[in-house]
Amino acid sequence: LHILKIKSAPIVLTKTSFLHLQHNSSSLTMAHNIGFIGTGMMASALIDGIIAKGVRTPNQVWCSDIWGPSRDAAAAKGYNATDKNADVCANSDDAVFIAVKPNCIMGACKDIADGSDTGAVIVSIAAGVTLETLEKALPGRRVVRVMPNTPCLVGESACGFAMGSLATEEDK
Repeated sequence: LHILKIKSAPIVLTKTSFLHLQHNSSSLTMAHNIGFIGTGMMASALIDGIIAKGVRTPNQVWCSDIWGPSRDAAAAKGYNATDKNADVCANSDDAVFIAVKPNCIMGACKDIADGSDTGAVIVSIAAGVTLETLEKALPGRRVVRVMPNTPCLVGESACGFAMGSLATEEDK
């Protein structure tokens, strides 16, 4: 059992559940914005699970994508969709998920490093990108690497994670 905590609402990752989100009524009123850089299949599945469990409302999700149809699909769900990663960083004070292909990771990290530091933990789901690479590209930032798998697309998954050197117990 591993827990990835997004401030007051931990995401419990087990072999039998995709996102079993534990929260109480006060966490819903005090919830912070989360962001996704990239809105492809995996990011969409994660966002949809977070929304379905009531941990965030659609207007508390910021997401960016370079592909117009992905942005349009996100906007149709009520998410704050943009083509600017800087907007996601500036408006996400809880967590920013990097959900891009590995060949795009350095560009996304540069946008995060150059953007507003709201104190959000940076969560990468980019396959094959090490914590060392992420921490070098994001100096001074708390980083967590998560490896979801394809069953998350249907709401069932086992996900491993690794904490960066600056990540805190609260980030778990």
